[in-house]
Amino acid sequence: MHRILFHIGDYPIYSFGVMVAVGVLCATFVVARLAHFVGMTREQVTEGVVTIVVLGVFFARVAYILQDPGFFVAHPAELLNFRGGGMSWHGGIFGFILGTWIAARREGVPFADFLDLGSVGMMVGLAVGRVGCLMNGCCYGRESHLPWAIPLPDEHAGHIVMRHPSPLYEMILALAAVVFLAWWLRHRRFHGEVFFGFLLTYSAIRFAVEFFRESALIGAGLSLAQWVSLGLMLLGAAVILYRRSGSAPLPTTS
Repeated sequence: MHRILFHIGDYPIYSFGVMVAVGVLCATFVVARLAHFVGMTREQVTEGVVTIVVLGVFFARVAYILQDPGFFVAHPAELLNFRGGGMSWHGGIFGFILGTWIAARREGVPFADFLDLGSVGMMVGLAVGRVGCLMNGCCYGRESHLPWAIPLPDEHAGHIVMRHPSPLYEMILALAAVVFLAWWLRHRRFHGEVFFGFLLTYSAIRFAVEFFRESALIGAGLSLAQWVSLGLMLLGAAVILYRRSGSAPLPTTS
């Protein structure tokens, strides 16, 4: 665990914030390279990234705060403390959709196409961001004695506990999903299909990884994140199956 990478004077530079920034850069690079497959230019993509990132981060933070509002009422100074982690991907999805809609209108491009393209970038950002979680020691896994378990301090037991590197599991699966979604972008059958494929794919990843994370269970042995992921999986699958019925692949620009 390396929460603080280095200091600039007395100011600490946190690994989580650095990896989020790296994730944004990597996502921008990937979607710029793929932009022509949906008839967009690299300039349109890069100009829309700022809006998408700002709203994505904002709503990811809001969703995280709403998970434990009592803590933030008691510690209001922590509301804007992004440096050490504390964002929810479910809130980030809402911010991503809203930011993409605003950017699409401003750039004069179809919203669904921008959403499809941005979904690949979103998966890239999630994959890289999980490296930040691993370095930060957050989103930690359940206790494990497997050879690849990692040592983390246990705030309740007061000593080091070996745990599943659950952010690493998620990162590996998300990287595989990036390749899959990039392929899907070239073979989609309707505008917006890759976005619903993203909802389905990442929700399945999160659902599976939650079994290895230290999360509170709320019913039927599942966590809140798993219940939300299950709903998004069903939504993505239902829309894709309905819209793909009898449709041919869309033409793409090579």
